[in-house]
Amino acid sequence: MEVRVDFKLSGTASDDAVGLALDALDLALGEYLESGRGERLSVAFEERELEGRPISFRGRVRRPSLEVEANRLLGETSPEDDWT
Repeated sequence: MEVRVDFKLSGTASDDAVGLALDALDLALGEYLESGRGERLSVAFEERELEGRPISFRGRVRRPSLEVEANRLLGETSPEDDWT
């Protein structure tokens, strides 16, 4: 899950923006888990409002083992390859 906070649009300082982003992730993850993981996560950023301030949110499904295999087949390496 990813959250973007636009400092200008939300009128927040960097520390406040981090807190707002963490609150948004907490809320989104809670909604996802409460739905029994049946809810599909949007792959495109969608605008939401939290505490009266705009945020952008999206979810991604990653399959690191497939990404490592694709990189191997393409002859590429990634720093993330070491984590799988």
